[in-house]
Order: sequence, then C-alpha cells, then structure tokens
Amino acid sequence: MKSTFKLFAIAMMLVLMVSLGGTSIAQADEAPPTGSNTGTAVIPPTTGQVPTPSVDAVSALTGITDPAQICQRTAYEFADYANGTANPPTFPGGTFSGTGTVVVVGSGWSTWNPPSPGKHLLYAPTATYDIIFTTPQQGAGVKAEPNPFGVYNIAVTAFDASNNSLGSFTRAIDGNAGAAFLGLLSPTANIKKLTVNSTVDFAFSDVTWGACLTATILGNGLQDGHATESNELSNVGRSSSASGGYLQIGDSSGDRQIKGFLSFDTSSLPDTAVVAAAHIEMRYIGAAGTNPYEWAGSLNMDIASPFGTSELLTASDFQNPASAYDVATCSSVAVLNWYSCDVTSGVGFFNRQGFTQFRLYFDVDDNDDRRPDYVKFASGNNPNQSYYPVLVVYYGIPESD
Repeated sequence: MKSTFKLFAIAMMLVLMVSLGGTSIAQADEAPPTGSNTGTAVIPPTTGQVPTPSVDAVSALTGITDPAQICQRTAYEFADYANGTANPPTFPGGTFSGTGTVVVVGSGWSTWNPPSPGKHLLYAPTATYDIIFTTPQQGAGVKAEPNPFGVYNIAVTAFDASNNSLGSFTRAIDGNAGAAFLGLLSPTANIKKLTVNSTVDFAFSDVTWGACLTATILGNGLQDGHATESNELSNVGRSSSASGGYLQIGDSSGDRQIKGFLSFDTSSLPDTAVVAAAHIEMRYIGAAGTNPYEWAGSLNMDIASPFGTSELLTASDFQNPASAYDVATCSSVAVLNWYSCDVTSGVGFFNRQGFTQFRLYFDVDDNDDRRPDYVKFASGNNPNQSYYPVLVVYYGIPESD
C-alpha cells in the first residue's frame, strides 16, 4: 500500500509540474496586449462599435467630411505644444476645455491617415472634448481617430453663444489608420463651441474653422409638384400636378408610385463660385394612409436641369433621364416639422444659367395595399411662404476673382 501510494504521489507531482510548467511557459511567451493606438489593452463597449463607416444627416446644419468644404478656413495641428503636454489651454482661434494630452504619431500614438510620423494630436481619454471659438464661426470641424482598433462612432456637436445645441454630425471611423475629418456648416456664423465626443477614447488634430458665402434659394412654385405612375408596374408617368401648394411622395390608389419634384433658380450663383456644400430643407405638412417613412425606406433625389425639355412639370418627368441619380442623404426624422437632405454630391450638376431640379422618391415604390399612402411637403406656391422649400448653398470665390 505504501509503495502504491508513493508511485501515485510521484505521478501526481509530475502531472502538476507539467501543468505548471506549461502555464508558465505560455505566460512567458505571450505577446503584450495590443489593439489600440496608445498600446494599452482596450475592451471598448460593444454598443460603440458599428460594422461599416456611415454618415448621418443633420437638420439645418450641413455635416461635412472634407475641410475644403469650409471655403475660407484656418487649421491648427497642436505643433506648438510638446509631446506629453497635458490639457493645452489655447489655440489661435480660441480655447480648449477637457482632459487631454498632446501625443505624437509614432511616439505615444501609432497610426494616422495618411501616415504622418511626427504629427501632433490631442488625445482625449474621457471620450469628449470642447473647442471654444473666440468669435462664432460658420464652419468648424476636426480630423479624428478612435484609440481602439476597429470602427467606432465619433460625433461633433455645435453650440451657439448661449450654449444652445445647433445640431450634430456623426462619422464611423476606423481606429487602425483611419483618421477622418468631420465637421458642421451653418447658414450663419453662429458656432461658438464644437464638442467632439465618442463612445471610446480618441485623438484629434487639424482643428478647422472659417466661413463660406451662403446663398438661400426658395423653391419655384410653378415647377414644384408631383407626378404619378400610370400603373403599378409601368415605371411611366400618367399625370402630374404643380398646384395646391404641396408635393406628394409615396404611392396612390392601385399602388401607383408618386414622385415629388422641387425646382430652384440657381442662376444667382456667381459663375466663378466654388460650391463646397448644399442642402435642401422641406416643410412637412401631412400624410395620407400609412406614412412612407414607416415602410418605404430612405428618401432619394435625382438631379437634372431640367428633367425633359422644359422646366415645367410634366407626367413624363416621372421617368425622364436625370443628370445624376441618388444625390441626396436625407434625414428620416423631422425637426420642428422640417426634413433636411444633404445634396452636396450633386453640386457639380447645378445649373448656373437657370433652374436646378430634383426628383424625390423612396427606396420602395409602393406597399401593395392598393390604397394611397404618401407624405406631403410644402411647395414653392404654398399659401404660407414660411413653408417654402429652401436650397442652401455654401460657396467660395477664388482669390483671383
């Protein structure tokens, strides 16, 4: 019995030694944790991660993804603060507020887009930071990147001098060498503070601020309206209407699609104007049946100058060719009954000698219930002039002009 016990004890000791030895070796060979720009192991909240980059539309203000959209601009990169500087207080355009540390790409921060060794950034470990301008600005933004590798939402929110929120804009940005610009343009110079925030810690640089010239163009009532399909599967217009003070978008009886039309006289833009951004604002005035925002997906816009051979609305404009298709990113939620559509991707098709027209329709053409289901927006001949659709254009004039 003693011999058997002794052999058993020795065997257990060998098993234990092998087990401990294996664990010890694995720990010794394990690489230090990575997965973030600061080199610190980060386990971010899963609610902050999104699968692919996306841009959210904003109302009243225009979200921008290129600093050049702030036509006359100044940019700041923290180069006058040394690596490791905590809570830098000022920059040429104003002051900062928040907890942050200056880091350098290649020394304290590993990636940027494009690769920029030696570039100075401000690291915000608390995932929020305020930029306060000495004087209100029309446009402001930053280039930012999450600390964790992966795609996370970063947002900028603009505030006026009374600290009232003016609107926000969100981009999904990759922390692995995916730094990207995000900012806001306002119709007037009223951005006193820009707050940058995220669900995870991040760094930013290229603080950009400035202004554009702005043109506000009202819809043309004689050309605004809607066209209705001849039958559910025809994709050909049967009738049109430019009266009544509104336009409809959705479907009619028999599941015939209805497309809306807006027209703006863009000839007032200077021939030399370099258009940086534009958006359309539309006043919601009602709906029939089931509101298409509940079943039809996103609102889209095509652009032409004009659709067909005349600016006047005709049934054939329902299917007439466009200069460009799907040029808008539209909000799906109204702000005080106003919907906004960013049409910056279509500015190259603006008609500098006449009218620029937009054709509006939802992703889904009808909901197969055989009943009218449409949304109504005020047109440029609505009895209430304050409801007129508006095209807001941000532009600059080259210095040589």
